[in-house]
Amino acid sequence: FLEEALAGRRRVLGPRHPETLNTLAELARLRGDQWRISDSERLAREALEGRRSVLGDDDPATLASLNDLGEALCYLNPPRLTEAEPLLTRALQKRRELFGEDHPQSLQSLRALAQCLFLQAGMVEAEACYRQAREGGAEPSATRTRTPCGRCGSSDSSCSGWAGPM
Repeated sequence: FLEEALAGRRRVLGPRHPETLNTLAELARLRGDQWRISDSERLAREALEGRRSVLGDDDPATLASLNDLGEALCYLNPPRLTEAEPLLTRALQKRRELFGEDHPQSLQSLRALAQCLFLQAGMVEAEACYRQAREGGAEPSATRTRTPCGRCGSSDSSCSGWAGPM
């Protein structure tokens, strides 16, 4: 249904209308949730470019698209981690400036950056980010990343079922 809604909004409102871009971003997230990562990356990139041109670099919606694109790049096969890290770092920095460190959007970006660092084998940096996200109240269900432990949902390495971030 989102594809039909997107086509209709493009036709009626135009490709750069904020509502069209919102639908595009929703579709990008849906494709990521469905593990259709190439589609997610393409759609997230298009949403980011549109939101930058219409809303500016520091708008919360633009930062959400920046974060979405960074996450998609982490899950591509092969992952494009060196491209994802600066996007996720910028999203985190700007969200902290706009919303504060403990806001759910800031914590979402922090968790996404920790995931990227973990995948790059930057264990020390990733552990610090995960700890900060956990202390700030970020729960795995509040973010788009997968839960590390299938038994308890914990991202704490003290859990016997913990296999690291997925």
